[in-house]
Amino acid sequence: MKKLLIIIFLFVISFINICSLYAAAQYSDNLHYKNEEYSLNTYPLEEYFIKYPKKRPKTGDLSEALSRRYIATYKIIEKKLHVINIEVLGHEETIVNNETNQETILVSVMTQVFPGKKELFVNMFNGLLVLPKGKITNSMGSGLKYEKYVLLQIEKGVLTKGKSFNYEEFEKFKMRQYEAFMKTSECKKIVEDMKKKKKYSPEFIDSLIYNFIMSYTSKFLVDE
Repeated sequence: MKKLLIIIFLFVISFINICSLYAAAQYSDNLHYKNEEYSLNTYPLEEYFIKYPKKRPKTGDLSEALSRRYIATYKIIEKKLHVINIEVLGHEETIVNNETNQETILVSVMTQVFPGKKELFVNMFNGLLVLPKGKITNSMGSGLKYEKYVLLQIEKGVLTKGKSFNYEEFEKFKMRQYEAFMKTSECKKIVEDMKKKKKYSPEFIDSLIYNFIMSYTSKFLVDE
């Protein structure tokens, strides 16, 4: 658990630094679940690529909006999380009215990253997947807000629990999850490390943990 939390912490901090540097929103990974497609706010393959950096896709066009270099698409198949595609940014030329234009496209590199695999069980992933549903109710401030949310608890790649919330219920759950996590020894260790290594203020640390609570926690810590 500590190792996972440290990896999450490092990724969250690096992600924030990258976004601050380029001031660009990032392309999301995607998940197919119960005949619907969702945008994810986390990257289930990142732990794998941190552990095996040579496997990370290195082809494709560079983009400030894709600092991790790839977009992964997942699907829940028989209650198991599978990656079904990995894509990088590419481009193709089109000629319109005798003018040559470059259009951004997505190019699959799934078989390059995982040779011989059309899909792969992501059994190294433990975490909560946040699936936004319905209309966007607010696009200002700290990020997009949706009418509804589905949360999936994944343990070693297996879907073990799911919960549905409207926006108000989701916000209340986040606060309870945050309060429960702040009492754990894992959280206290992370806070100590952040204070020593990064010298962040207590207010910044609290805000960071709250805003990324679904990334810091891998299980439901409280009931609805």
